[in-house]
Amino acid sequence: MKDLGRAYFVLYIEIYRDRNRKLLGLTQKSYMERILKRFNMEKCKPRDSPVAKEDKLSKDQCPKNNIEISAMSPMQ
Repeated sequence: MKDLGRAYFVLYIEIYRDRNRKLLGLTQKSYMERILKRFNMEKCKPRDSPVAKEDKLSKDQCPKNNIEISAMSPMQ
């Protein structure tokens, strides 16, 4: 094994670091841009997610029958 230096990309995830501000972050921006280009959607307009980032989701919240599935369909 040999040291290849600082990692910048791992599995399409960009790693960025600001040592002065003591920040370390991960982003998939370049991966998403690549996917948008692949499907000819580079000019699509972004939309906010209807889920707040502090919300916790679990498998128990999945719809369990056709009535629940149809009730959720307008949210797609």
